[in-house]
Amino acid sequence: MATRIRLQRHGRKGYAFYSIVIADVRAPRDGKYTEKIGTYNPNTNPATIDLNFERALHWVECGAQPTDTVRNILSSEGVMLMKHLNGGVRKGAFDEAAAQAKFEAWKQEKDSKAAAAASKNAESKKADAAARLEAEKKVNEKIAEKVAEKKAAAAQAQAEAAAKEAGADYVGLDEYIEKIKGGWTDIDVIITMPSIMGKIGALGRVLGPRGLMPNPKSGTVTMDVAKAVKEVKQGKIDFKVDKAGIIHTSIGKVSMTPEQIYGNAKEFINTVIKLKPAAAKGTYIKSIFISSTMSKGIKIDPKSVE
Repeated sequence: MATRIRLQRHGRKGYAFYSIVIADVRAPRDGKYTEKIGTYNPNTNPATIDLNFERALHWVECGAQPTDTVRNILSSEGVMLMKHLNGGVRKGAFDEAAAQAKFEAWKQEKDSKAAAAASKNAESKKADAAARLEAEKKVNEKIAEKVAEKKAAAAQAQAEAAAKEAGADYVGLDEYIEKIKGGWTDIDVIITMPSIMGKIGALGRVLGPRGLMPNPKSGTVTMDVAKAVKEVKQGKIDFKVDKAGIIHTSIGKVSMTPEQIYGNAKEFINTVIKLKPAAAKGTYIKSIFISSTMSKGIKIDPKSVE
């Protein structure tokens, strides 16, 4: 009886795996078989082979003819090599010990190559995974930037609308930044949001010396722009106190009349006096100086404004 060693298909479409069987050459491809000697799964990397070495060698030496695919499998597992070595022993070319030594040397070299290939494959997979992760990270960063830009634009638009409703004289961003860079400072107070300070910071040389730079401590950098605008419109007095106890504030602009500036100064001094702590003793206001943005200070007698 002519016998073949062949594959018998299992699995589903697109994912087939096989049994390695001994069958009569006349048997249907997936019909009855004499003996199953292993399995072969080409879907893994590398392919998974589970072979009964002794039975495979027995059938090969009995004359069973493997198909091309099975021959490659048997060769990779050393069955065909062992058949050749056993033939050498029978012819007296070398003894069984030498044959076994040759086979072990081949197997060791094969295992070494397989380990190197597996290591290279693992490194390649790791590199591919890292590359995919980095690419995904960049995509996510771009998406996050776009989302942040949309949110910032929406928040800015909402804040501008609220500022207009609260009575702000000028509402905008880029166009006023350009105007201020050009020297325009016809404003009393600038109120902005924390997210905009990155752009406003470039105006420090223009706004800083004039006391117009927005500051969170003074309430001019806030998420509630409308509330800050209302407070300023209602006469909110903003001033700074340095480490020496000196109070700094702005009481007017060049466009104001002397009477308006005088009224602002009077109101500010009265406010400071009202804020005098109950525990404070002695002279509360020791001196007053008034100046323009870049001029020397002019001393004023505190008693003249009480």
